[in-house]
Amino acid sequence: MKIKGPLNVIYFEKGNSDSFKTVTIDNVKDFTGVPETFHNVKEIDFQALFNFSDYAVDIYEPLNEDCTDFIIEYLAKNNDDDRLRGENLEKFSGCLLSELLPIYFELGFVNSLKKVYQEDITVNFKLIVQDLNDNLVLSYEAKLFKIQGLIYALYTHEDVNNSFINDEFKEFYQFNLASAISQDYMFIKKNQKFVDLEKMYSISPLTFEDMSFKGVSNSEWLKIYDNIIKGEVLSYSGEVKFETDKGSPCYFIAYLSPEFHNGKLAVKFNFSDITSFNKTVEQGKILNDNLVVCQKLNKFALLHGDNRGFFGWDDEIYNILEFDSEEVEKIPQGYNIFDEYMNDDDREIFDGLLNGDCDFLHEKTFKIRTHKGNVKYLVIYSFAQVSEYDPSYRWIVTCVQDVTDIILIRKQLEENSDKIKKAIGEKEILLKEVHHRVKNNLQLIVSLLNIDLHFNKDDPESTIWNTIDRINSMALIHDKTYQSGNLESANVNDYIVTQASQIFNLYGTNNIKLITDIEDIELDMDIIIPLGLMINELILNTIKYAFPGDSKGHLSIKLKRSDEGMFLNVCDDGVGLPDDLDINSSNSLGMTILQNLTSQIGGELIDLKPSKGSSILIKFPLNLNTD
Repeated sequence: MKIKGPLNVIYFEKGNSDSFKTVTIDNVKDFTGVPETFHNVKEIDFQALFNFSDYAVDIYEPLNEDCTDFIIEYLAKNNDDDRLRGENLEKFSGCLLSELLPIYFELGFVNSLKKVYQEDITVNFKLIVQDLNDNLVLSYEAKLFKIQGLIYALYTHEDVNNSFINDEFKEFYQFNLASAISQDYMFIKKNQKFVDLEKMYSISPLTFEDMSFKGVSNSEWLKIYDNIIKGEVLSYSGEVKFETDKGSPCYFIAYLSPEFHNGKLAVKFNFSDITSFNKTVEQGKILNDNLVVCQKLNKFALLHGDNRGFFGWDDEIYNILEFDSEEVEKIPQGYNIFDEYMNDDDREIFDGLLNGDCDFLHEKTFKIRTHKGNVKYLVIYSFAQVSEYDPSYRWIVTCVQDVTDIILIRKQLEENSDKIKKAIGEKEILLKEVHHRVKNNLQLIVSLLNIDLHFNKDDPESTIWNTIDRINSMALIHDKTYQSGNLESANVNDYIVTQASQIFNLYGTNNIKLITDIEDIELDMDIIIPLGLMINELILNTIKYAFPGDSKGHLSIKLKRSDEGMFLNVCDDGVGLPDDLDINSSNSLGMTILQNLTSQIGGELIDLKPSKGSSILIKFPLNLNTD
């Protein structure tokens, strides 16, 4: 890009309002003079490394103790080539700053060097070059500091992107940042990309009131803005969210820096649109959460491999094969651990899937002995796929499921058919349901891995270890009923204590002490399942909201019989519920769930409104089986 003059050169130190200085030059060539005086330069250790750094480095030495001038010891080879007209920078080593860059004296840069040398302090500064229409030509930030009698200037590469000059670069429009200049808490100048984004998201127009920075309060954000205007902050970046006229939020990464406009300091905003990225990440998180639930419920692990040597198992395979965490750390990355458990025929089929010699689906059940010597029965499903863009590239998705419990139950049923005929029917139904879930879950797995491959073909991300608490609550009660052998009811004490402990362990809740007082009775399944879901909601509400920060407290769960039936009381000594909250009419998600579940068991939902914390009481009729 050809830079035309005249140009305004602005210089100021961070936090020093007296340092603001503007010098107007006719063209970029006026940056430099012709040096006539040269001095011997010092040998600087590791000087060659400066050429490979992400930062540019200049080094200066004072000419005398009064710092009336400075000797240029070293100029970075990636430092402002336009300033020196592309000449060999090494030939300027030893020349005087006043002769090579006299404009630095007019701007007051030499005063900053003198201050650093004589006071042994660090100074941050910014240099901006604009044309007379306030279009940015050159901008960089730097830090000056003193080491062993020399002054180092450390700065990032210059930013010569000018998002306001669109006519010359229309072919690059799609890569431009949306930019705006702000003064007095208003946007006073916008580029075309900024205006187009306002139209696309139906923002009419974008104002400061619409914006909220992630993790920053409005007062904090205004303070940052004021500090940029004052020159006390040279740059700031953060994620911005604002509501559109359509009611859905959009997201941007905002980059802020001080600029000059109409003779006054202003704030330059560069916006990078990340709305679609954030939505994709959120969708991916939901899919990964669902995958984790499927793995826990169905005890399966996944392998993603290809015909170019990549193999990646998720961690669940080591639980199935019974490896300790210390042993897992010793397994080389990319090693296919399951290869040790396949015979020659299995390996031939596996290789055939990758090479295209076999069908695209393979399924087999086989018996193994785990790392700890225990016998397990596994089902392996393998899917092979071919890239749409490169027919020579094939990858395989393999699911290994631990069906040991199901296999053993089947064997036991076969050996004791006369005694457990009724149980056989129940277990076969259970087995069919499990296989049905596996078939459905595999479709979700293939979709998820395709999404992963789309965004990161070479390094599929590992699954996110989060769990969905309500599904775990239901899974737990089913586990308890299956273990007891009674499909009609379950012990409520055992179930509630286990459920609460699991939630506390999952969330690492060390600041809340759990207290339980649960009657040791059997409750019908149609009562205990909604009861467990209500307790799940109340526990999570306490963990998330009752004790902010590192505050400590207690959570009590009491379930007792009375003459009127049963009562459940969940209370804590945290911050409590809002005073104006009516739990029976509130339309929040949590309260709506509690209202519906209470109604389902014919109960009554009561807010006891203690002086400290919260206390929810649920009364419901007694319907239980006793010995």
